[in-house]
Amino acid sequence: MSCKNCEKWSEEKRIHAPYVYLDLLEKLQNALQNKELIIVKGTCSIEEILSSSCCPDDILEHEFSCPECGAKFNLYVNTYKGSGGWWNPVEKA
Repeated sequence: MSCKNCEKWSEEKRIHAPYVYLDLLEKLQNALQNKELIIVKGTCSIEEILSSSCCPDDILEHEFSCPECGAKFNLYVNTYKGSGGWWNPVEKA
């Protein structure tokens, strides 16, 4: 179960197109700025992806955490094969 701070992030999402990924990245960037989530690790910075006309790598993965309850979330996308990706909770607090 997620807390009030991160409950809006607890739903799994399938990323089936680049615009879905970029829209989610913008929302995550806002969540990071508002301290709703913190980034634990990633293959590159979100700013690098949003400011570039191409992806910095074929596989992009980021792990986030809720600063209130510690719930963990994973963002994964395969840009090379075009198989898309997902956003999902990986560890519920």
